[in-house]
Amino acid sequence: MLSAASVECPLHCACTAAVELTARSFTLWRCGECGLVRTDPPPDQQALVARYDSADYLRLASTEDGLRRRCTDRMQVIRPHLPPGALFDVGAGGGTFLSVAKEAGYEVSGLDLSSRWAEHARQRHGVEVMVAELMAAELPVGGFDVITLWHVLEHLPDPLAALRKLQRALRPGGRLVTEVPNYGAPTVRLKCWWLAKTRHDGQRWRHLNPWEHCWHFEHNSLKRCLAAGGFEPGLLRTMSGDSNAGGASRFHRLLQARDWGGRLLCVAKPQ
Repeated sequence: MLSAASVECPLHCACTAAVELTARSFTLWRCGECGLVRTDPPPDQQALVARYDSADYLRLASTEDGLRRRCTDRMQVIRPHLPPGALFDVGAGGGTFLSVAKEAGYEVSGLDLSSRWAEHARQRHGVEVMVAELMAAELPVGGFDVITLWHVLEHLPDPLAALRKLQRALRPGGRLVTEVPNYGAPTVRLKCWWLAKTRHDGQRWRHLNPWEHCWHFEHNSLKRCLAAGGFEPGLLRTMSGDSNAGGASRFHRLLQARDWGGRLLCVAKPQ
């Protein structure tokens, strides 16, 4: 278990970290300067890779209709802020977003940890997904106009190193798109407080997912992380429900209107 003196913010903030909350099997630490929250102990990366490549995880492909609706919604939101050209999706999974991006006119490719998902992407959607860990992958310098990370940044042990690598892979005028869970959403914070107070554990924390997420972002900490990684945030908004184009519930539309949605979406350009 970490101590306040040993918790170094990856954004190199000088302020001391403090315990955000303590559950049975993990603790969350918050940087006192930027607000970035980390999971202690951190997720087991090898176990995560094995899980993503398992046949059980691949059964999530059965929910692809709902996933396509969400990917279509994402594309509707970000498309006005993006240049045309080559799009590269980090954490491409089964290729659903790449399929939507291809239909929108992009030349698409991607990367994922799972060979099973990469094969699914090729067979189901006709898109190519290389199998590699991001920091080990050979990406062409200036090779892409758009790079997307859908719920990837929170999993990475070193988000700054990843962002700097992706910055080098963007062409001049390119854009990076990232979406992460919104730890600052009131519904998430309230549930975290209740679960910690009542000492619950296990799957009840799935909205926070401390067994897979190294980091937990709010508006300010996401902007600070992107800036430290070499990007200037542009569009920054929350997303709620399965569709923000009109199909979400009244409750989710209310959260979205107040910028309290459960997902943070940002389009950024290289500095």
